[in-house]
Amino acid sequence: MTDRRYTDDETAEIFRRATESGASLPSRHAAEIGFSLRELQDIGREAGIADESVALAARSIDHREPARTARVLGLPIGVGNSVELERHLTDAEWDALVVAARDAFNASGRLRVEGSFRQWTNGNLQMLLEPGDGGHRLTLRTRNANLQAQVVGGSAALALGGLMLFGSVFGPAATTQGLLTGGAMIATAGAAFLAIALVRLPIWARRRQEQFRALIDRARG
Repeated sequence: MTDRRYTDDETAEIFRRATESGASLPSRHAAEIGFSLRELQDIGREAGIADESVALAARSIDHREPARTARVLGLPIGVGNSVELERHLTDAEWDALVVAARDAFNASGRLRVEGSFRQWTNGNLQMLLEPGDGGHRLTLRTRNANLQAQVVGGSAALALGGLMLFGSVFGPAATTQGLLTGGAMIATAGAAFLAIALVRLPIWARRRQEQFRALIDRARG
């Protein structure tokens, strides 16, 4: 029996994976040290969930890599997730996973096979299947290049506009009006670009992570 302790979030994920029935679980919160596998099995047993189902779900948590998020100025411009499936996908299962990805992202994408490595890509969006520990490793990652450019461009415009406004205050009187007007317009445009990205990027990142988790769950079977 493993000495690993599971947090509240991991506990919820384990029971979500252990049962498709939506069984109501006793309301408990992990202490700072979390729940052990034996304690999770005790809780699951009260809700009619088999010990082995809980153990399998816990092992899938142990072998996953944390979701990764690439950021620019604190904004999520790229997301990724990788997991050890602990089994080998058949050709039919890979084909079904590609169909699911095409449906999820509304994109036909491109398939490529190199020996034991397989991938489906659509622009910056990648789904990779490669040999792992005791089976295949599934990796999904993407980057929002358009909004990334908007963040960089908006930041640059905001900085340039600020410099022009600074120059309108401390520069020669003859250039004051032009710098003030131009600086205000450029700074406003930059701030608008950043504001749009600030709203859209977190929503996009959450949506992509949800789609990635759904594909990973499908691959696990």
